[in-house]
Amino acid sequence: MSSRTHFKENLRPGGRPPVLYGGEATWIGSLGGMIESASEHEFYSVDVDLRSSWMAPSWSAIGPRLSRAMIRIRSVWIPGMLSGPLSGKRTDRLMEFLRGCRNDHGLRTIVIPRAAHIRRGSSLAPHIRQFAAEKTGASSRIAVGIRAVDLGSERGHLDHILSIRHLAEEWDLDVALDLTGRLPRDWEAEAAIMRLLPRLALVRISHETGDGLTRASTTRSIAARSIAILADQGYSGPISLVSLAHPFRSLLVARRPGDAEVIARAAVLDRYEKQRHTIHHWDVTTRLTPPEVF
Repeated sequence: MSSRTHFKENLRPGGRPPVLYGGEATWIGSLGGMIESASEHEFYSVDVDLRSSWMAPSWSAIGPRLSRAMIRIRSVWIPGMLSGPLSGKRTDRLMEFLRGCRNDHGLRTIVIPRAAHIRRGSSLAPHIRQFAAEKTGASSRIAVGIRAVDLGSERGHLDHILSIRHLAEEWDLDVALDLTGRLPRDWEAEAAIMRLLPRLALVRISHETGDGLTRASTTRSIAARSIAILADQGYSGPISLVSLAHPFRSLLVARRPGDAEVIARAAVLDRYEKQRHTIHHWDVTTRLTPPEVF
């Protein structure tokens, strides 16, 4: 699939986005019962976050579970570098996981951090370049990840976003937007998304928070505004719904989707459905109203 075709697919007027369950692997790379639970709640595509994991999931263990549950891993967020003990073996395990997801379970996007977030260690860049160059029947795109929590409090954050999009265009990369975490009040959701289109290939949002009413209100407002502008602009790429577990709990137990995620998915699709009816109503009105009325 060419990059031009890929971007056109993500901007189909009136299209509905695939809504993914955004899960975070534990520190030791376990997905727990997340796969089976996602299937039970009809999230047949998931978005896996490995940025905080010391070890990637074992492909020999997770592959059969994905097949039984008929789950596709649509996107994976990875760190830029691996450091510390067994970094070579951990790199091999990560790449085996990515290849298995690509070849057997529909991996479409691998999200790498922007350069500002890469710390010391063994770079994964050569491995990702080799992965992208492999000639297989399945294909995956590379996206640069943008975390709103890292840009929202900076002066001129919209300029940073624009520069990242230009870099993505130069290297034929996609862009993934992470709207989870403690989002600042001054995050300009509409302007940020408009600057990233049409390179935007994945949006990750948090549908709930547990750190106070004010912060919860801010998070919900930014999420709602982001979904609205995505629907208005005809974005039909994947939207990942994330509900983060307690940080100590996530060391050992992966969070599973539940009723809250089902409700959030319905809200996203409802917003898109309303936009589709709005577009249809405008098209019908334009066809039926004589030109001299305008």
